Amino acid sequence: MPVAITYDGDAAWVIAQHGIDRGWGANISATPKVRIRRRGEWVDGQAQIMPDDDVPARVKTFTSGKFRSALTASAFRGLQTDPVSVRIRLELDPSTD
Repeated sequence: MPVAITYDGDAAWVIAQHGIDRGWGANISATPKVRIRRRGEWVDGQAQIMPDDDVPARVKTFTSGKFRSALTASAFRGLQTDPVSVRIRLELDPSTD
């Protein structure tokens, strides 16, 4: 289960902390159609593994401020084994976004 998510326009980003061969990383590799909660609503999306994305740089986008950013980065490092970024293209209803 992801511990953090960040949004970038019509996409969401999460980190598969144990890579694409275990846990939910393996699940989305097999079936990339996902549902996530955004602003209290379920939103469908298509997950894409982004192996060339810079995971440490991506983690910094999950929070703002030096202290919170360092704390989040530390938590990710403590929990990960083979991290990879995952981009989820959200299927947003234009009337609600």
